[in-house]
Amino acid sequence: MLFQAGSSDRGRRFGATHAECIYLNATTIGETARLVASTRALAVAAGRDPQHIKFMPRIIPVVGETEKAAAAKYHDFVDACDPEAALIVLQQWAGIDLRGSDPDDSVDFETLELTSSNSQHTGDFLRRIARDGQRFTVKDLLRSYAFGGAGNVVSGTPAQIVDRMESYVDGADVDGFNIAYMIRSKSVDEFIELVVPELRRRGRLSPPAGPTLRERLFGEGAVLPADHPGHAAQPLPPSTHLEPAAHTWPL
Repeated sequence: MLFQAGSSDRGRRFGATHAECIYLNATTIGETARLVASTRALAVAAGRDPQHIKFMPRIIPVVGETEKAAAAKYHDFVDACDPEAALIVLQQWAGIDLRGSDPDDSVDFETLELTSSNSQHTGDFLRRIARDGQRFTVKDLLRSYAFGGAGNVVSGTPAQIVDRMESYVDGADVDGFNIAYMIRSKSVDEFIELVVPELRRRGRLSPPAGPTLRERLFGEGAVLPADHPGHAAQPLPPSTHLEPAAHTWPL
């Protein structure tokens, strides 16, 4: 299986050509839908079936028996985070260097100089929502990115979390999710114990079919489809396999 992550213009072009599954870190349904539609269109331009790519946005489930309990759990997690860690995340992901800034200062994304190009999409996204009127202080931004972006966090009861997941599937044309965590492995364990039964009850989680991951995800063959550039690659015949060279080492 060929997985890819990266939502910059260059990343989308690469994924549209080569990826079978694409991880997304978009923090809104609208932004996710934009990335999915753009990449599927690029796949068509590259001669591929756009449905031969599965999109999986990252979510961090915070599950509680009630919405209030889940919200309290989330704020407990964020309050316990070291702001320095969020500073590093923003610098590495988006090239946004806020070291030495006053926590109550407003962040001006138009004049802020990006110091890295590791994730052009994150910086571009923050600029776009700022132009649409959303404002952040340094403290707000650090709390938002304590776990990689507040939009990645889905908190609530199991039913509310599934509601949110369904809204991504129906509203953004995604195919699955990359389940992340706040506490390893407690977050994933709670998702399995509490959210998975609700997904199954709604018919959103089917038993896997097929012996390989590719067959389970696509319901087709175990090899790359004919429209993928890697389909033409053939394994070397046994006679051409190189044997390890024999070495004589001096004593």
